[in-house]
Amino acid sequence: MNYLKTILLSAVTLAGTALYTSAQVQKPVARLEVAEAYSTANDGFIACYVYKPSVKGTVSVSIFAQNDQRAIPMQLRYKKGALPVKLRLPAANTPYYQAVKIPLSKILITKPSAEYSWMWRGKAKAPASPIVAMDKVNSIKWWAVVTIGKTTYTTDTLTTTIE
Repeated sequence: MNYLKTILLSAVTLAGTALYTSAQVQKPVARLEVAEAYSTANDGFIACYVYKPSVKGTVSVSIFAQNDQRAIPMQLRYKKGALPVKLRLPAANTPYYQAVKIPLSKILITKPSAEYSWMWRGKAKAPASPIVAMDKVNSIKWWAVVTIGKTTYTTDTLTTTIE
């Protein structure tokens, strides 16, 4: 009878462990943060974060934007190439590295810049940034594509209101 109690107790313990591990929340590998509103007086940042345990190779980040006037996504470039990625710890308590952080005033420009530029697919020349359009741009959707080693992840889409 003692043997049966031991087996039953072990089964309950294992079931409790299985429930605990399946109930844990999975953290996203890549996360994007951007200001909810932007104006020349109210500058903000766009930042991309990468989950620490998932970094097992080289990390590259591509940031995309699309305004509400055109259905064409634009890709942010740094000096005509890829964005520079520096894995930094923004705070001691966070499970994420900060891979990219850029002030919006440097990328939401009306005239071409030597530092940051935008490109899109197609033969037409891309505007200086997503806020340049025929009509007034009211909002911009942002997302990032993060590649770690040979695996690619896409962040959620966030929206910034242009004031």
